Amino acid sequence: MSQPLAQRLGRLIRDAWHVLGIAILMLVCAELLYRGQAAARQALRGNPELERPPHPYDGQSWWAEWQDGGARWDMRFDPYRALWARPGVSKFITIDSEGRRVTFDAAPQVPKTTTVYMFGGSAMFGYTARDRYTIPSIVSEELVRRGRPDVKVLNYGQSTFNLTQEVNTLILELRARRVPSVAVFMDGNNEIAPPFQSGRVGSILNEDQLAGRLVGPGRGFADLVMSQLLLARRLVQAVQPPVEPFLGDEKLCPEIAEQYVALTDVVRALGREFGFDSIHFWQPMYATTKKPPTAWEQTISSAPRWRETVVACTNAVDRLVRTRAVTDFHSLNDLFDRETSSVFLDDYGHIVEEGNRVVAAAIVDRIIDRLPSSEVHR
Repeated sequence: MSQPLAQRLGRLIRDAWHVLGIAILMLVCAELLYRGQAAARQALRGNPELERPPHPYDGQSWWAEWQDGGARWDMRFDPYRALWARPGVSKFITIDSEGRRVTFDAAPQVPKTTTVYMFGGSAMFGYTARDRYTIPSIVSEELVRRGRPDVKVLNYGQSTFNLTQEVNTLILELRARRVPSVAVFMDGNNEIAPPFQSGRVGSILNEDQLAGRLVGPGRGFADLVMSQLLLARRLVQAVQPPVEPFLGDEKLCPEIAEQYVALTDVVRALGREFGFDSIHFWQPMYATTKKPPTAWEQTISSAPRWRETVVACTNAVDRLVRTRAVTDFHSLNDLFDRETSSVFLDDYGHIVEEGNRVVAAAIVDRIIDRLPSSEVHR
């Protein structure tokens, strides 16, 4: 390469680098200015969070650590279930090598001869609970208290999962010849929320967003940029406003109920073939409880028509299971009707840890007589 050509190329690279650097600097300055004005406007408006009643966990010493990143976990793509948790450990959430939330064992010295699988969405996973206070962990502890330390409880709950994804998870375990003694399912919110969001019965939560991440080169980098730059998101919204969510239709409730009951039939058929028992619970939710709301619960908000849709679809499921004489279905709608303290953390089925204890006791009431006897129990 001749010296003049090399010099021209060097100047070209230098100029391009200067232009890129100036563009990045301008972008950073614009982002900082945008964040500054947003913070100033927020300060002038006041912080509505400061006007809310105390969060039910505000008095707990661990809550600040939880909010500060002590409850993180990652998800990966799964070809059969869309998403599955990655193994990992944070301050309050432990995911084992199989991607399951770790279940506390109150009697680790006792050999486990009976296995209970517990399936559900984020409420079963324990989205708002520490490892020891998830529903499966408390079920394990309660079984020990009632004389069944020989039972191993496994938590197959995953954030956003509905019954279809849970059945797929069960099938994967059966495919590997890992057969439970009893399979417990707790559903409700995630049977209703996906159709409420998309208008399609049988969809999963955030299905369109998940599909978008798998299509087209460079989406990962674009998503990263969009997640970090508030100004970029605001400009995109101005040019292309986000598509309004479907926000539900109570007319979909009968179809939701039909699909749900059909899946309970699938689980029973699998149980007959592989030799395990099963039981289904409909989770307690703020929209369907009759408990007197606390000051905190009165501040819980949700999308328009969400609560009406939850009530309508819950009633549709109740009617159908009665019509079909489904005997292994139990509704937990009224579980907290007499409770006066705060139970519900939001409008989507997440409850306080003490509420998990009540749910776990109700589950154990129903499953303990279904467990096979053992040497410890005789």
